[in-house]
Amino acid sequence: MILQKMVLKNFRGYKECEINFSDKITSLIGKNDVGKSTILEALDIFFSESPQKLIDSRDLNIYSKDNYIEIAVEFKLDADDDLLTLDSTAVTSFTKECLLNSSKNLELILRINIDKDATSVSVSSITRLIRCEYFKIYKDKPLILMKNSELKKCIKEEIGETKVDTKINHLMREELHNNLNDKEKVTVEMDINSLEGAKKHGER
Repeated sequence: MILQKMVLKNFRGYKECEINFSDKITSLIGKNDVGKSTILEALDIFFSESPQKLIDSRDLNIYSKDNYIEIAVEFKLDADDDLLTLDSTAVTSFTKECLLNSSKNLELILRINIDKDATSVSVSSITRLIRCEYFKIYKDKPLILMKNSELKKCIKEEIGETKVDTKINHLMREELHNNLNDKEKVTVEMDINSLEGAKKHGER
């Protein structure tokens, strides 16, 4: 898994900033006080298991009209990284589940809601998301968030008879993907806590 890009929003001196990383980057060079340390600290916050301990309300950009800080990071996946375990034991992939963004990268977001009247940040204000290109027809509730009974209902309504094992969720999702008449995709954000396997992958 290779770090490709980071986008900062409303974080300290950066109202919005995109940083692209090459595969061979070894250092950041720039004048004093231009924000080099902020970039590294943003990465530290993103990868931390307790980001609320590393940030407070003073980190919100003073010119921002928003009440949140966002650190979005993109990763290029190799074949091994693309594997994803969901439903406890079923092995699928980020690609098959349509969890990659328009650049075919894994894009993970750390969003922190800021209470300007408070000094500290609570755990409940932290959200981790996956931003991806997903089928428009299922944008309001992606298949990967559906329970087995919901997937069976979709199979019955959209396909009818099927030879797919309806006890295995990822096989039903794949069948539904393959049988879509309208494959138009839109950008969707999903709470990573709803995706057990993806959450573990992100922690790794």
